Amino acid sequence: MACFRLWGYRSSELGWVTSDRLGQLLNLVILSGLALAMPVLVAQRKSHELDSNRFAKLVGWFVLSVAGMLLMVSSRNLVVIFVSFEFLLLGAHVVSRRGGGKLLEGFFSPTNWVPSTLILLGLALFFATLRTLDLAGMEAGLASLASPMGAAPVIALMLLVVGFLSSLAMLASRAAATGQASSALIGVFAILMQVAVFGVLLRSSGWLLSLAEPMTVIAGVASVLGVMVGNAIGLCNRGVWRPLVFCGLAHGGYLSLGVAAGGVEARSSVLLYLLVVTLMSLGACIVASNVEADHGIWRGLIWTQPFSGLAMSLFLVSLAGLPPAAGFVARFYLFEAALAADTFLLVAISLSGSFLGVYCYLRILLTLYQQAPASAPEGRALAIGSKLALLAVSFAVLLVGILPEPWLVLVRRAALEFF
Repeated sequence: MACFRLWGYRSSELGWVTSDRLGQLLNLVILSGLALAMPVLVAQRKSHELDSNRFAKLVGWFVLSVAGMLLMVSSRNLVVIFVSFEFLLLGAHVVSRRGGGKLLEGFFSPTNWVPSTLILLGLALFFATLRTLDLAGMEAGLASLASPMGAAPVIALMLLVVGFLSSLAMLASRAAATGQASSALIGVFAILMQVAVFGVLLRSSGWLLSLAEPMTVIAGVASVLGVMVGNAIGLCNRGVWRPLVFCGLAHGGYLSLGVAAGGVEARSSVLLYLLVVTLMSLGACIVASNVEADHGIWRGLIWTQPFSGLAMSLFLVSLAGLPPAAGFVARFYLFEAALAADTFLLVAISLSGSFLGVYCYLRILLTLYQQAPASAPEGRALAIGSKLALLAVSFAVLLVGILPEPWLVLVRRAALEFF
């Protein structure tokens, strides 16, 4: 409710920034993610024994990056969105270095500047074609074109989508390559950035409707690649954290399925899935950060740390899309909306890929219930902040799964007002 009071209950426009129910809902999700990320930041300090200056720098950049995400989902101009996005990438770079080293050291590597270059080229091509980067102006400009399906708008759209999604994939690969405590924080960053990116796609749906056919193809390809490739790579990796990270890419594929379907119901289901996947993924990151800060052993977690083991079990069941957790409800409504839009092939492929994800998540779940190694020390008691965060997320995941109707009303109101 603090988020609603911050932005106001009624829609209003302030230059390049707008406040509507869509922005309010996404801001609420991002601010909730920031609050839930605090235990991960504390675990980061314990694991790496960060001094006060580095920890303050880390927290400061994380909070400022979240402010950039809030601006990103509330903006109606692609220039503001691009600047906010670059700020997020810089924040992700500082977070991955745990606040150490020089600010820009290693920032201009190909993994950082290639996605940014693609986005910048897409913006330049759109501006050259439409003479504006305001979302409402772009919608009117595309409607006035003799051939809105021409090569220039389609290529520009492809550059933007590939640039944004490749940045998310870059963060996921960086999370998988680092230690669990570091990667858990990067994972939180990637989760919140996913909310911002798909929030931008939803807000841009007005002018994207003018490019319905290429947008459907691009979103369909992103859906297939995300679901199939993400789950397949996760299945090929052993352990817990790396499969968890790569299977997480599949959720971007499910969201792309909703974008490809189009329509109010599909976009409502995208908003619901964004809310749910943020909750359950953040919960998994909180557990991962505390496990690494304690002893780093996942096998037999249910016996060494029962509270964390039970919470992680719930998050894994939800991530797999099994009842009665929220992940099942969110994925059910997403597939239902996609079927109503006659995207049968995409639903069939996504459903097939989801079985790979179910196997991967259940394999991780089995690891938690195996006998703990003899060398595993007894788990330490969780900090009160981590306990409260896990309790809140677990309650929300169960609540959405058992009583989804109030949440569906919330996302439908946001979709109806904007779309």
